[in-house]
Amino acid sequence: MLDVFGIDLGGGYDIACSFCKTLDNSPLGPKARENNHRSLVGAFHGHAHNRLCQLKNLTIYVDGVGLEDLEGNAWYFAFSNLLAPSVRHASTFHCRQAIANHTVYTDTFKTYQNLSTFLLNNYKQALGILNTKPIVIATLANLGAGNPEVVKEWLQEEEEYLHSLSKEPLEETLEMEYYKMLVNLQKSE
Repeated sequence: MLDVFGIDLGGGYDIACSFCKTLDNSPLGPKARENNHRSLVGAFHGHAHNRLCQLKNLTIYVDGVGLEDLEGNAWYFAFSNLLAPSVRHASTFHCRQAIANHTVYTDTFKTYQNLSTFLLNNYKQALGILNTKPIVIATLANLGAGNPEVVKEWLQEEEEYLHSLSKEPLEETLEMEYYKMLVNLQKSE
């Protein structure tokens, strides 16, 4: 993919935050860095990740990703799971034959027919988002963000703040220890 698609490629993966480290340390690492490759977390799985990971890898915060949720492969493989019962005890040949037939069927009768619906729905969704632009701009202005760059600055500040939290704040630690002591005191009485 790095050779075929070239620069500025983003790839979605459930655990992209960990995968990017693996990719970076692999033989593909130099090519990925040269191509400015981004490992991104899909919309479904991204909300289960911590906030720092979300700020770096969630599609909503990455310019150029658009409406893509990066869950296309998950949908495809979920659909292909329908094959499992029929190939569980099949020979290698028949298993591969069933997978090939399933793929041809999906391409012929599912993918191409659904593509126009997909494009139309995304177009309608994009128009709907564009129609909310005046409301978003007014809301940002009310929040003190005269332009979208201010929001990017806020996200950068949030990321820097989260990086600064290498350990729990002392006040919170002391409050928790005090609470535990009170609980232990109550139990001992």
